[in-house]
Amino acid sequence: MFDGREIIYKGEYVGKSSSIMPFHTKPLRHYRLVYVSSKYMFPHVVFNATTEDVQAWKSYRGMNYTEKLLAFEQELHRGFQGPKNPDLFRWTPSFISPMSFVKVFEYVKGARIKGSAPNGSIVAIVTNITTNQGREFIYSQTTISNGPYEFLVPYSTEGPIDGGTNYDVLAAPYKIIAGHIENEMIVWGMGKKVEVKEKEEMEGKTVRVDLVYKSIPKYFT
Repeated sequence: MFDGREIIYKGEYVGKSSSIMPFHTKPLRHYRLVYVSSKYMFPHVVFNATTEDVQAWKSYRGMNYTEKLLAFEQELHRGFQGPKNPDLFRWTPSFISPMSFVKVFEYVKGARIKGSAPNGSIVAIVTNITTNQGREFIYSQTTISNGPYEFLVPYSTEGPIDGGTNYDVLAAPYKIIAGHIENEMIVWGMGKKVEVKEKEEMEGKTVRVDLVYKSIPKYFT
């Protein structure tokens, strides 16, 4: 449902008869998405805007991830009332995206990203994933450094190679950033871009990235 992403959700009141409980899904580290089908479903809740009674959970179904669908996704995340029946309000939580009926994941050993960062700092690794249908999502992991830090990631940034799996789900270069908590907010203070080769993914190789204090680069702003 979440493409192997990490989702941390604090829960939310939906209506008088329904709510979404808090939950946490950890990111997949040995499985990467390599194919999604064009047929999708998009779940959402329908409730009475006046009484706040939940009528039902329903889903839109369609084909192909178009710009129109992306705009509709944003509209559903905000919530809207239908022109034919303004008493009914349709909405879906921000963690829900249109979901392909078929998703194929591949097992990989995964590349190990190791390095050093200031003791006690928060370290995150982030990349943008574009599926074969053109849909985009963010894959990320976070950890706390005690001097050294380590991530195991499933996506390469160079795409398929001869003799390997042929796929069209592509990852942008990773961004590794580190920061600290200040006034209950994360302040990012350093970062680097990292390329991961397909062979490093398949063979479980290690890529070393050390972080040092510096002003945050322009590509993180």
